Amino acid sequence: MKLPSWRLDLEREIDLIEEVARVYGYNRFANTLPAPLPVVAHPRAAKEAAVRARLLALGYTEAISSSFASEAEGATFASGRGRIVLENPLSEEARLLRPSLVPGMLGMLAHNLNRDVREARLFEQGAVFGGTQEAVAETESLAIGLTGDFRATRLHSAKDAGIYELKGVVESLLSLFAASDDARNVSAADRVVFSGEAAGWMEPARGATATLEGKVIASFGELASDARATRKLRHPVYVAEIDLEALYALPLKRATARELSRFQAVDRDYSFTFADSVEWNAIVQAVEGLAIPELVRLTPVEVFRDAKAATVPKGHYALLLRCVFQSQERTLREEELAAWSARVIDALTALGGVMRA
Repeated sequence: MKLPSWRLDLEREIDLIEEVARVYGYNRFANTLPAPLPVVAHPRAAKEAAVRARLLALGYTEAISSSFASEAEGATFASGRGRIVLENPLSEEARLLRPSLVPGMLGMLAHNLNRDVREARLFEQGAVFGGTQEAVAETESLAIGLTGDFRATRLHSAKDAGIYELKGVVESLLSLFAASDDARNVSAADRVVFSGEAAGWMEPARGATATLEGKVIASFGELASDARATRKLRHPVYVAEIDLEALYALPLKRATARELSRFQAVDRDYSFTFADSVEWNAIVQAVEGLAIPELVRLTPVEVFRDAKAATVPKGHYALLLRCVFQSQERTLREEELAAWSARVIDALTALGGVMRA
């Protein structure tokens, strides 16, 4: 078959098929729908949705920053990843593919502060780039930033509120994931280890690193004062950076439900004085280490410091600790509660605690 010389639009086989269909008449074809194609979710879709939903529930707003960074930002935030220089950059402030999400997060926080937004909580999920010009490594990362006027609570001062909030956010995100494939009911938050090592862009002794199975999974802390002055930030700024490649390598934690007990719960309060060096985590480990199955909840009811050192010595704090005991099988007996209380008191005393009258 030879095509007419004036039909320059017929180039492919499908063009000829369409022409035959037009001549035959589209109205003579049966009205049928094409077979549905299977929809396959992205392997990380459920994990990304879980992380996004948790951050939104915690009061953070998702934001998007530029994928480029300046040479100065690359030198500060590359953290050994390597810098990817663009051959034809748009400007001097966009000479690199971003090695970290932190510079963009700082820019967005500064944008809010410069427009009289007193409090900002933002997060961004995106790609960061490292490696070499010949072999670019692209990985997923998560940045979380907050700034504003923080108030003191029973557990920490206003100066430390931002750092502890970020630590809580990191633990909350880790609680969504299981520690391993073999332990899907064990939260990764229970296995993570926090150390005082901070990134170079953080204020000394004002940051921490979270590691899981020996691998760094998150860094968080207060922005260094010189970096804050460079960006003309008036308020302290707190930023966390999470390695999503390491986080998404973990399975989502399997949701479990437990039948509510039909038997009455019993509260026991313990009032102790501790030195400031005794942290809450040590108290929790000491009490939970007693392995009392009926101990279902441990709560700090009140933390008190006496500025005049009249009732609580200087360098110490008073803690009212509440333990809740409950059995799934029977009503608890008074002699059992007395024995458990004695063990709790001994554990708290071993930490250096002094029982208050």
